[in-house]
Amino acid sequence: SGNGATPYGVDVDRETGDVYLIAGTGTDLYRVETDGDVVEIATDVGNFNGILSDLRIGPDRLIYVAGGTGDVPIQRFELDGTEVAPLATVGGAATNAYGIDFDCQDNLLLSDTGDELYRVTPAGDVSVLSTGWVDVDEVERGPNGVVFIQDGSVTATMEVVVQLPTGASYVFADLSAIGAVRSEE
Repeated sequence: SGNGATPYGVDVDRETGDVYLIAGTGTDLYRVETDGDVVEIATDVGNFNGILSDLRIGPDRLIYVAGGTGDVPIQRFELDGTEVAPLATVGGAATNAYGIDFDCQDNLLLSDTGDELYRVTPAGDVSVLSTGWVDVDEVERGPNGVVFIQDGSVTATMEVVVQLPTGASYVFADLSAIGAVRSEE
């Protein structure tokens, strides 16, 4: 768009093919339609703190957005950008909402770029799903109810961990040597 906007928190509407993202100053929501048109659907909706933000289209077809530091509201928007009541607030001084996705029971999973992974029920009840991570940066729902969690930072081992619906987990891939891996040209 020429305004220097950087996109953060991207998701695709699987029904329409439209792409939704956070951009602008980190406070605006956009829809990129299948014909390439970019539509600003909501502005000044809160500071999602740039890269410390994510969005996901939920099973109820609302856009869920979380990001920032401190007490982080999980904001919700209709696909046209109309704001609806927040789902919940996940909070604490160390919380930096970063990755969100939904599990197979429609609970929202929220990583905090720290050592906890949160679960928020469709009713807005917040609980800690698991602790003991190094630096949870991203969470993605996989097949059969498993959750893929990217855990680590540049100063620690980077792993992709699979967490089963039972709460048990195991290391799926060690990414600490990824800088040493080069593709053939």
